[in-house]
Amino acid sequence: IQGSLTETVLMADGPTSGTEKGHQWVDMGLPSGTRWATCNLDASSPSQPGKLYAWGEITSKTTFSESNYKLKNVNYDIAGDFAFDAATKNWGGGWRMPTAQEFGELVFYCDWKYEKEGGRWGVRFTSPTTKKSIFLPATGYKYGNEHDNPNTCGNYWTSTPVSKGACMYRYGAALGELSDAMLCCGLAIRPVLGKATHIETPVSGTTSGYDW
Repeated sequence: IQGSLTETVLMADGPTSGTEKGHQWVDMGLPSGTRWATCNLDASSPSQPGKLYAWGEITSKTTFSESNYKLKNVNYDIAGDFAFDAATKNWGGGWRMPTAQEFGELVFYCDWKYEKEGGRWGVRFTSPTTKKSIFLPATGYKYGNEHDNPNTCGNYWTSTPVSKGACMYRYGAALGELSDAMLCCGLAIRPVLGKATHIETPVSGTTSGYDW
């Protein structure tokens, strides 16, 4: 665009909920604009835990051990990588695992309550700005064949590696924090979408004194 002529673009507030590739999301009003799925990966309702995954594996299994862990020498953030991100592989491009920073943002900016939904304990995060909420049901975790705390605690992968494993979000009745977990352990996944950009252009206006 030459000279003093400028383009007028109006940024409009977008919807606070929607569907992407058949899966529902809500806008939690976070600074990053990250949109969170309303259900776990492989769950058909918010109160279902879904399946458990080892970090970086794109299929679930029943036994989780170091001997049957498939991923080797991956030390970068796997968010959005079709080869290693189970959310992206199973729900399609756009969907991905949340980073540690995005989970931390959810915890910091939203209200937090331990409650029951659909007969299952879990944590409900509610946005003070959009008033939308998501329920993260208790999932427990698996190492070997043992499924620990499946009805009381939540253990969720992030896409972010750490020196001796990967970062997870975990909670109990009085605990909610980011911590480290062994890569071979079985944890749940709550997919996310990146920030949506909503642009509206006006149908008329005035630029440099000239109507258009």
